[in-house]
Amino acid sequence: MYYLIRYKKENFDFFFKRFKKSLEKKNFFKSKKINKKDKIKIIDKIK
Repeated sequence: MYYLIRYKKENFDFFFKRFKKSLEKKNFFKSKKINKKDKIKIIDKIK
C-alpha cells in the first residue's frame, strides 16, 4: 500500500510505503526530515 501525501500546505506530494512497524515509519519520517507535529494530509491511497 502506498499513500500520496501532501506535506504541510506546500505543493509537496510524494509516495511512501506504509510500514507495518511504527519504528520503520519513524525512521522514514526521520530520513525525510519531517516532524510529526507538521500537518500531513493523505490525498489518495494506491495499492
